[in-house]
Amino acid sequence: MAAPARRRLLYALAAGFLPGVGQVRAATSAPGLAERFVPVDERDSMPPPLVLKDLQGRSHDLAAYRGRVVLANFWATWCAPCVAELPTLELLQARFEPDQVSVLAVNYGESVERVGAFAEKMAMDLPVLLDAFHRVRYDWKVRVLPVTFVIDRRGRLRYVVRGELDWASDEAVARIGALAREG
Repeated sequence: MAAPARRRLLYALAAGFLPGVGQVRAATSAPGLAERFVPVDERDSMPPPLVLKDLQGRSHDLAAYRGRVVLANFWATWCAPCVAELPTLELLQARFEPDQVSVLAVNYGESVERVGAFAEKMAMDLPVLLDAFHRVRYDWKVRVLPVTFVIDRRGRLRYVVRGELDWASDEAVARIGALAREG
């Protein structure tokens, strides 16, 4: 096998199995931020219900968050892009007052023990909600991880972002800030 072909094969293998490898290449070929925020059709703008318990057993109802922008991020501990994205969601949350923007980290079907250990290890400060039986996942039609649903202050689903995103980037913060300032 020629050296360039062998190098491409090794790169492809490493990018698929080693977290962090291939990020520069992906970043240069990934769509821009504007293309990542996929607008939701007006007819489908009301999100499905989301009522789940957090790691402490407290119930969270999406309806109670009306009046603020909500990012419902679906993730799993075994998903490398999800794990890479979570700290940027925490940084985004820290840029806004809690009554302006809330990030809900909805775990994708794992046990409370596994998610609790992971959240403790990562020192997560976001509300971690448990969808252990995939009820919410089916209602929200989650087919890929990570996926983030952006809900505006009036409770309307505005954007879907599929795949990992740097939520702490100036562009992402500006987009979420603009939603938070909408009447």
